[in-house]
Amino acid sequence: FVRGQGWTRVALRFPLRVLFADTGARTPTKDTVAGVARQRERRPDLVERSCEAIGVLVRNAALALTDGDFIALGQLMDLNQNLLSGLMVSTERTEQLCGIARDRGAWGAKLTGGGGGGCVIAIAPESAQAAGLEGWRNASALVFDARIE
Repeated sequence: FVRGQGWTRVALRFPLRVLFADTGARTPTKDTVAGVARQRERRPDLVERSCEAIGVLVRNAALALTDGDFIALGQLMDLNQNLLSGLMVSTERTEQLCGIARDRGAWGAKLTGGGGGGCVIAIAPESAQAAGLEGWRNASALVFDARIE
């Protein structure tokens, strides 16, 4: 999604199973956006470079999806999460759930949505999906998955 341009559909080469964990926390998106705006006032160059880097990662993620390169997609998700964490839109619980997914074999994990809680999204090889979901359940997270074609 690009403001002013709308949504761009990405064609998948292969179906993708996506895992989700709910952090149990909610922060209105306007609050996380306001926090990033405050950071931009103090460190405009840093925030601008982070936002530009996120844009590059997203464009590369679309290419990885089109190519069916889910390992690269996972690596891009992890890099994106690091940038989002640096912008302070992640939470301790989000980081915990991302870590659990990675420890259980996920290719990558990141927050989804406006940050400040909400859900974590992860992709993993089929052999690690059940372990990832179980790890999240053991951490008392509400989990679900979806197949995207």
